[in-house]
Amino acid sequence: MFETKKFLQVLGISILITVIVSVILGFIKMENYLIFVTIQWLMTYGSIGILSAWWMKKTPYFSAYLGAVIMALLNMLFSYFIFNIMIFVDPEGINRSLSWAVIIAMTTSFITHYLIKRTKGQPV
Repeated sequence: MFETKKFLQVLGISILITVIVSVILGFIKMENYLIFVTIQWLMTYGSIGILSAWWMKKTPYFSAYLGAVIMALLNMLFSYFIFNIMIFVDPEGINRSLSWAVIIAMTTSFITHYLIKRTKGQPV
């Protein structure tokens, strides 16, 4: 059964991790923008996958998928309304963003779920 409260906690912690990683990378003065964004992406969507596998035992993959889609949409809306980046005129960019978000979240969720099952000695 899907647990909405835990799902919202996963999203909240993922947003908090994104802010903390951004501040740390800002203090480091990351020169390469591509590395900065890649680290943020991996931390944000990876944390969604990991936390979904830990907390949502019955629906880890659906939670990771839904969390990645919601977080990507929140990022797009934030970019559009706060920074005035016309992201919605580029459908290929939206597709690429959503695809990578889901791939990262689902992969980390699968790996974490697999490792949890292996450490408990349960069949995979």
